[in-house]
Amino acid sequence: MNYKIECPYCNKEIDLSKLDVAKDKYIQEYISRQIEERLITKKLELEKENKIKLNLEYKQQEEQIKQELEIKHVKEIGELKEQLVEKKTILNTVLDQNKVHIDAIKFFETTFKELRDEMDKNYTNKLEKERKEFKEELAEKEKRIQELTNVKTKGNQSEQDFSDFLNTEFKQFGDKIERINPGQRGADIIHNVFISSDVYIQIYYEIKDVDTFIINGNKAFIPKFISDVNNKKIKYGAIIARNLPAEWIKQGTYLKAIDNNPGLFVCSFENAKVVFMLLRKLVLETERIIAEHNREKYFYTVIYNKLNSPEFKALINTINDLIKQSTYDLEDYIDSSLKYHWKLRNTNSLVIVNIQKLVAEIKFE
Repeated sequence: MNYKIECPYCNKEIDLSKLDVAKDKYIQEYISRQIEERLITKKLELEKENKIKLNLEYKQQEEQIKQELEIKHVKEIGELKEQLVEKKTILNTVLDQNKVHIDAIKFFETTFKELRDEMDKNYTNKLEKERKEFKEELAEKEKRIQELTNVKTKGNQSEQDFSDFLNTEFKQFGDKIERINPGQRGADIIHNVFISSDVYIQIYYEIKDVDTFIINGNKAFIPKFISDVNNKKIKYGAIIARNLPAEWIKQGTYLKAIDNNPGLFVCSFENAKVVFMLLRKLVLETERIIAEHNREKYFYTVIYNKLNSPEFKALINTINDLIKQSTYDLEDYIDSSLKYHWKLRNTNSLVIVNIQKLVAEIKFE
């Protein structure tokens, strides 16, 4: 079909099909613009509606909170008014009897003002108290975080102090003290007790410089300690803890043998010297038995029976009693006066001497 016509003015041919294409393109562009304008308008309307809705919800919440506060305030004022009415009744009765009505009115007004001021003051004080408690709680948490951050440093220093003491006391006898590198699992200090030119017996020490011995209600350090010692096939060792379980302290137990594990102990920082001496003496005595009988199986029977005997348990109880009495004396002397300084030193020296004598007397027959 021919879509061409001739222009009556210029006699040129005009292709009508091209005009249809141009018209369709124009219509499509017009529709697209209309749709885009409507979308933009709709978007603006939705944003406006959302903003109005959010503002309305905010005002509703604000109004609800305000109403709750007002109800609480009204209740407090109502209770206060009830108190005032009761006091006013009592006052009026007294004033009627004493003919001092004018003074009573003044007293009532003063009381009302004081109570109102007191209520305002209490509200302010309560707010200030809560703010102070929040700051204190925040400071305590920050302090706790700092303490936890410093636990590793404290532990390293404690290990170094004990290692230095062991070197000072026992290196002269040929013993070797190994301080395990910080961060490694297991022992913190290994005390190698010299027996002969090529024989050393190891004592396994773990230092627990922590705020509590109890984790989730359990003495969690002890099972792990026993497992570590057994894995390394070591017979002797001790956990030296800054803080022992509260029930032990209450019972006066500062040095405790671990049940069913002869040669393993738990003690406090203050009594580490006692366990150092005790374990070294146990090593020397038991090795003497092995040398004399040349039978390790016999040794295990003897050492188990000896460490579980009433005599050895009595020795541990005696040591704990001495430590307990020394602790009580220390508290008494601190509470009294500095004049007891030398007496305290003598008492502590006496405790150490007595314990040394007790340890020195250990003999396994």
